[in-house]
Amino acid sequence: MTPYISGLAVSPDDPNIILAGIEAGAVMRSGDRGRTWSKHLRGSDRDCHSLTFHHTNGNWAYEAGGMSGVAFSQNGGMDWRKPKAGIGAMYGWAVAADPERSEIWYLSEAEQGKLLKGEFTPPGHNDGQANAHIYRKIGDEPWQQLAGGLPEPLDYMAYGLAVVPEQPGYVYAGLGNGQIWFSEDHGDHWALMPFNLGEVHNAFAVI
Repeated sequence: MTPYISGLAVSPDDPNIILAGIEAGAVMRSGDRGRTWSKHLRGSDRDCHSLTFHHTNGNWAYEAGGMSGVAFSQNGGMDWRKPKAGIGAMYGWAVAADPERSEIWYLSEAEQGKLLKGEFTPPGHNDGQANAHIYRKIGDEPWQQLAGGLPEPLDYMAYGLAVVPEQPGYVYAGLGNGQIWFSEDHGDHWALMPFNLGEVHNAFAVI
């Protein structure tokens, strides 16, 4: 597999600060609009799948990855932590944060592949049998698996998680089968939207 850039994020506080995530590679930081870059940022997941800053708070950055599942920073991406309580080491794909409260954030994930048993395709990529979930973290609390109307488990990975700046508490999930689920209360309750995008297999945005 050839490493490639899977995430780019620009700080909402300082456009000079950019984070770049490479799948099967590293997460790096630039403080001069991309002219120079750091080495891999310790504590972040080297197998980056998605990467974002908080919408208004440039101290907070979030990552979903394939090795440890998830990581976050509270100092603009310089230092990272991997909060695993409630999920363990999982295969993370999408991450998003509430636009008003930076301490509330979301992760889509599935089980890790069993490489020693020849399972090179992570289970989350098995459409129809993904056995995936969406989780929420609030502050220092453990991750909480979300239900409230969502299929349990998700047969298709939630490849896209998105929020809207003008809608605190809202979160949208785009599944591999094209379904879009949404919540108005930070993920406590979910409803299926009355349309289908055909498929969502990387990411999606709500405009």
